Amino acid sequence: MIEHKLKTELTSRPKYVAIPQFGVVAVESRHAANWSGPAWFNEDFNKFLFVVSGAVQLRTPYKKWDLYQDSLVHVAAHARHAFSDYRERPVVLYVIHYREKILPALLAAALRRQSIHHWRMTGSQSNAARLVRQDLQEMLFEQVIRREGWQALLVSLLIRLSVRVMRISERQPSASSPVSPDAGTSQLRVANYVTALADDFYRQQSLDEAAANAGLSRRRFTELFRSLTGTSWRQHVLALRLRHGAKLLLETKKSVTEVMFECGFDDPSHFNHHFKSAFGCAPLVYRKAHCAR
Repeated sequence: MIEHKLKTELTSRPKYVAIPQFGVVAVESRHAANWSGPAWFNEDFNKFLFVVSGAVQLRTPYKKWDLYQDSLVHVAAHARHAFSDYRERPVVLYVIHYREKILPALLAAALRRQSIHHWRMTGSQSNAARLVRQDLQEMLFEQVIRREGWQALLVSLLIRLSVRVMRISERQPSASSPVSPDAGTSQLRVANYVTALADDFYRQQSLDEAAANAGLSRRRFTELFRSLTGTSWRQHVLALRLRHGAKLLLETKKSVTEVMFECGFDDPSHFNHHFKSAFGCAPLVYRKAHCAR
């Protein structure tokens, strides 16, 4: 059982908690300055490690990574690896140990393609780091209080974390990327928000809330958003919602009402009006015209 006291203890050796039958366990590990591990780990389970603070070097027989705050690593089962703490900066880690069988097959295969995956979630990925940290903190919390359904929730959070990081892996930098690595902090915040918006445009949020999430004034956020996207925040959100609505109409059998809600609209007349303006016809007409081809 994971207890609250484990969160404050310093450890000088690797910390293990037995993986329960449902297949996943989360651990917080605070390394003492004299922490040391075996020459090589070769474990029969998969694991995620998220660096909360400090610094550590991860190495395999072929490669090395320096891990700092907000670094996330996935290590496949039986991947030989070792850790060396920087003694002046002992690390605090969130760790997940899990059995691969609890992941959907395609997701498990994607994570298995490399024995070690490393994501450094800083700059434009800082919001992703915040979300990963929240997922891991929720897992640790649920293990302690053990409310009804906590085991299923841990599996669900593991799957969500895996999906998050594989989506990060799919994003390839290009010349059309919103900003360059040396762009200003404010611009990076807005660029990060624009990237995240592609996955949560359906959420109810005001412009003031969006600006606050980016840590900017409404005016500054609006200026930067338009410079990055070429359009206003409202127009961009609307376009994302309508594009998703059109996709659902063509690729699913969901009713127009279901499509409307899934896109983030809560008023049928509002949805129909904007859909007609964007596509030249009502949603049902659009579906019939395109599906008949």
